[in-house]
Amino acid sequence: MIDDIKTADEAIDALGGTAAVAEIYGVDVRVVSNWRKRGLPPDTYLTFHQALIEKGRSAPPKLWRQRSAKK
Repeated sequence: MIDDIKTADEAIDALGGTAAVAEIYGVDVRVVSNWRKRGLPPDTYLTFHQALIEKGRSAPPKLWRQRSAKK
């Protein structure tokens, strides 16, 4: 699957927007709004990534400050 999402904004919007993501993670919408500005927290990678896959979307791990293995 090719990474079609390039920004935190796109990832959040792909899951239904700020309010929907806030509900998924049990946080205030202001927290998710900050993610749009500051980037996605590393500890949300696994669940966020899985939710994107379920929607047929993909994003590079670097959006969550994850390191990829060198090829």
